[in-house]
Order: sequence, then structure tokens, then C-alpha cells
Amino acid sequence: MSPRVLKATGILRDFLFERVYNVQSALPKRSGPAGPPPPLCLFSEHPRELPPEYLLHSDTEWRGVIDYIANMTDQYALKTAEKLSLLT
Repeated sequence: MSPRVLKATGILRDFLFERVYNVQSALPKRSGPAGPPPPLCLFSEHPRELPPEYLLHSDTEWRGVIDYIANMTDQYALKTAEKLSLLT
């Protein structure tokens, strides 16, 4: 590589590490672990609200609940949590 290309590669590398690869370092620190919104835990009380395939392919109802929550997008989780909170 020519010295000019090598210098440009170094600048790009530094930029990527600062702005792309280490984005977590720019976020505020959390004081504790993030978990599912509390209403999503209501699935343990209402497992029949899960899509049936999550109960059919799981060893236990609780495993089905965990798998279902783990596959949710953030937006869907918030909408579902709101719906579940109306059940109680």
C-alpha cells in the first residue's frame, strides 16, 4: 500500500472503531440488568395467550414463554405487554 492509502486506511479504521464498533461505549450506563417489560411476565400466568406453536415445540410452558418473548421485536413486545396488562 502506498503511504497515502495506508494513512487513509488508518483514519477510516479509527473512525469505524470510534463511531461504529464501540457504539455501546457512547450509551449511558444502566444500573441493573434489562429484562422484559413486567407485563410480558404475565405470559407465565396466561400461557394460553401464546401462539400454539410455542407450546407444542417446548418442553414446558415456561420454556415456551421464554422462547416467545426472546423472539419478539421491541415494538411488538411493547404492544403485547400493553395487551397483556389489560387481561389482569
